[in-house]
Amino acid sequence: MKPIRYLDAARREYENQIQFLIQNRSVAHALRFKEEVEKAEAEIQRKPDTFKLIGTYRSYGPTRKEKYRISYVETPAEIVIVAVYYSGVADPLYWLGRQIPERP
Repeated sequence: MKPIRYLDAARREYENQIQFLIQNRSVAHALRFKEEVEKAEAEIQRKPDTFKLIGTYRSYGPTRKEKYRISYVETPAEIVIVAVYYSGVADPLYWLGRQIPERP
């Protein structure tokens, strides 16, 4: 299986949602969200080419309880997560312009 790497913007989205849930809902809710994302990561790693294709990106989701989507690109060496976002966001393709930097 290929390793997963988050773009900085996607990592911030993920971490900001965890913080929001801790501050506005509960730690348990934040942990449930984190577990859903980890489960999604594992599914993406197992079968990265099976999820919906949007241009050159793939989209997993929505997750079962939190209704989040994970957009990613599979490269020869890794899976790069480009965005972690709520499926009901006003502009669901806001992340399309994000660039995937090469690994050094």
